[in-house]
Amino acid sequence: MPWLFWITGTPMWVRHGRLIDSKLPTTRPHLTHISVTRRLPTSPTASTDAADYPLAHPIMLSEYTANRTFVPHGYARSLLNNATIRLSKETYTYTGKALKPDVTVIVNGLTLTEGKDYKLQYDKNKNAGTAKVIVTGKGYYSGKKSKNFTIKKATQKFSVTAKAQTVKNVKKSKLTGVFTVKNNHGKVTYSKASGSGNFTVDKSGAITVKKGTKKGTYKIKVKCKAAGDGNYKAAEKTVTVKITVK
Repeated sequence: MPWLFWITGTPMWVRHGRLIDSKLPTTRPHLTHISVTRRLPTSPTASTDAADYPLAHPIMLSEYTANRTFVPHGYARSLLNNATIRLSKETYTYTGKALKPDVTVIVNGLTLTEGKDYKLQYDKNKNAGTAKVIVTGKGYYSGKKSKNFTIKKATQKFSVTAKAQTVKNVKKSKLTGVFTVKNNHGKVTYSKASGSGNFTVDKSGAITVKKGTKKGTYKIKVKCKAAGDGNYKAAEKTVTVKITVK
């Protein structure tokens, strides 16, 4: 049920504590069945707008006080327990920065105002996993309600290069320092993908050349895998290593 207030001489229609219109309901056909139950007898200059009382329940208003403010009587603070919380986005990908979706809070069909009706807090909203936005009532709203959103792991874009190698075939050779890896997340391990059986690759990336390997130029393919971490997915790269046996 709305109340009609006089504020600086202007009639204001208020429903559930929200300002509807400054015009009379005859200009708003869909409000014609809303009755006016009370009007302040004079036209005071109010220091507090009636719309500053965002209540979800009808209220009784006293006469304005000597300092020209409206005083609500017998109201109950509306709880946020049954509020509807909508997020502009519920799934994100890790960026390294705190992620904050836009939040809309609705109580009994009314869209509340951040900073006036509630405040926002975010929890665990930087790293991959389940993040949370917490809505805490203020003013004429009380209680808390939260809503989760998801931060997915990002795809890492690491790079691997291999330096060409030269060895002599007189004895078994072990080549280290072959690979240069940049921008990896998680430990990098290596394995041979293809190539001559005279070459083996261990997990550390060392390449062993079998004794007696014939002279010539060989190419082997090596798979490099970055394990990933809490914020990045595992990823693989395959590089070709050129080895010359003299």
